[in-house]
Amino acid sequence: MDHSSRFDRRAALKAGIAGGLAAALARTSSGFTAPLMANTNHKLLTIFLRGGHDANSVVIPYGDPGYSVANRGILNSATGANGTFIPSANALALSGALPNPLAVGLSPALAPVLPLVNATSPRLVFLHAVGNPARTGSHFDDMRTWETAIPQCSIPSGFDLEEGWVTRVVSELLGGGIGAASVSETMQQLYRTRLLPNNTFRPDRVLPHVRALRNYPDNTAGVYSLGTTMPALDTKLTGVVGPPPSGLRALFSGGAGKDAFARVVGRQMVESAVAAAPVVTTDYIPMGAAMYPFGMTGVGATHPYTTPANAGLLADNGQIRRFFMYLRDAMALLRDVPGVNVAGIELGGFDTHSDQGGFDQNPAVNAIRGQLAQLINAVAFGVASVDAEVQAGAFSGGSLTVLVISEFGRTSAVNNSGGTDHGGSTCVWVAGNRVVPSVTSGVVFNTAPSEWPGLFSANDQTFGCPGNPLSPPPYQFMRIATDYRAVYARIFRQLYGVNSTQIDQVIPGYSTAGLVEPVFLV
Repeated sequence: MDHSSRFDRRAALKAGIAGGLAAALARTSSGFTAPLMANTNHKLLTIFLRGGHDANSVVIPYGDPGYSVANRGILNSATGANGTFIPSANALALSGALPNPLAVGLSPALAPVLPLVNATSPRLVFLHAVGNPARTGSHFDDMRTWETAIPQCSIPSGFDLEEGWVTRVVSELLGGGIGAASVSETMQQLYRTRLLPNNTFRPDRVLPHVRALRNYPDNTAGVYSLGTTMPALDTKLTGVVGPPPSGLRALFSGGAGKDAFARVVGRQMVESAVAAAPVVTTDYIPMGAAMYPFGMTGVGATHPYTTPANAGLLADNGQIRRFFMYLRDAMALLRDVPGVNVAGIELGGFDTHSDQGGFDQNPAVNAIRGQLAQLINAVAFGVASVDAEVQAGAFSGGSLTVLVISEFGRTSAVNNSGGTDHGGSTCVWVAGNRVVPSVTSGVVFNTAPSEWPGLFSANDQTFGCPGNPLSPPPYQFMRIATDYRAVYARIFRQLYGVNSTQIDQVIPGYSTAGLVEPVFLV
């Protein structure tokens, strides 16, 4: 198939998709409260780094007195004879004329995004020392807090700890319907809905899930799945094989069990699958210099994109390949399916309690080694590819913002196993044409002297419900300078034009929390 026939086919697909999704949206939104607003010109891609990534090995605050060989050990990178850190050998320089009061550099693994950071108008900024004040140190609890935007301390009336904030954005701000999709192995909590007291669900709050198949390299198709990892919802959606069949099987086989919920949600999700499935395939053609290298070395039907020059990038057992498949499928949805405004992917493996890896002690050797560096290199390569598509006009007339988050940071000192343990604040990445640097600290927020909390400024007692800001030493990790909810609020405000009252519909109690929003997006 030549490129001209591919584009003709895609044009036809888009026309069909637009009609199918418009019908689905019209059906699912009827009878429900009108959205607070519906600005759909701007799109959002969420990337969740699961496991709590060591932010201080990614955006390296080597100007902090605590960043030393004694504390960092093998994680410290190459050092001089006197044990000092050598930025030129171990950290990519932030070369712009922007203020950077605390000496900060980027991991060599972030080389793919250095042009975005050091551009005259930066297209990637880092919000360091961001976190959840109610942090528990539990992966499950803290991921849930980041994904629901509801701290563990209390659950406001009308909200619960199952429904993700993306679901609320789509339902409350964007008018319901298809709106967003989780592109991942299992349904991310960001995209889940909640079970009502009468064991039903509001159909305008049910989002689709795209699952990329996992048998590499034989099958690289992206498919829709009705699975949500919530048993009650899964049963309601998919039912049982029967006889008699139930759930969606009943709806489309003529069996019993055709309740209003099954009819509306079934049509919404199945029609979205039929409409979008042809786009979420290996036919997706990246724009610009973008590349999603999920395949093996070489080019062929099951791995159509070449492998990056870094030979170590795809050396793991498929996790990174899945990441690129998810990224490709998410971009297909955001670029080519009308009505999809938010898509989310994830990458695991960041719980590096042992053998985390650093950079080679010999600067002449490839510095991208170790589990963390390889994972971050993949994320950076992916973000750079998304940026290439954006710069090539993939979202003309609108914008795409990329949000990279993780449930917490890690301890500031290396442990006895060459890794790091669960810590406090983390570093959030935000990319896109609308990002702006901080007026006080440049492309790495919270690094001005009045803002930087210090690598050793918090312990477990510092956090919780309530936390103890005056907790006594010893301190193992970094406290929070910016509440994660303020980051979300800035995104909602700038992308969708909402006010504080409307933000409360997505982040309960935000307007009375008194949080200071960092200005990283315009």
